[in-house]
Amino acid sequence: MLGGQALRRQEQVMRGFTLVELAVALAILAVTLLAVCGLFQGSSEGMHYFSSVGAADIGAQRALDKLVEDMRNAPSSDISVTPFGGFDSVTLKRAWGENGTATITYTVDEDNQLVRIANIYGQGILREVLVRNVDAVLRQGVKGFSVSPIGDSSLYLSLIHI
Repeated sequence: MLGGQALRRQEQVMRGFTLVELAVALAILAVTLLAVCGLFQGSSEGMHYFSSVGAADIGAQRALDKLVEDMRNAPSSDISVTPFGGFDSVTLKRAWGENGTATITYTVDEDNQLVRIANIYGQGILREVLVRNVDAVLRQGVKGFSVSPIGDSSLYLSLIHI
């Protein structure tokens, strides 16, 4: 009988977890939660980066579409390309509205934005930011914004590096 009481006391003492076991379990839980939070933060930053790249790509495509439209509506003799270090500046004259004309310049401003400046005769100047964060530094022979004529034709190659 005496042995049975000692066994019951030992069973009562052995119930639950020790403080060390609880601390180890909490440490494992904390490390696991930190890893999961790190994954969520990394994926959130990645999503933000790729959405900003997508927006920049859409902006660059719209800018090139406007440039193409303006160049198509300008005689090739009225298109001039001026190089500036890391980017080109394009100036052209084209018909505007029913009887008007406009001088339009595409250039990169001091804030590294590709801007379209339209001087519309009789109506004033319209300045439009087309693309932000244009790389206006010449890197490995690549300009941030360039427009190059192809041979003697009226074709041009345009590039925007963001």
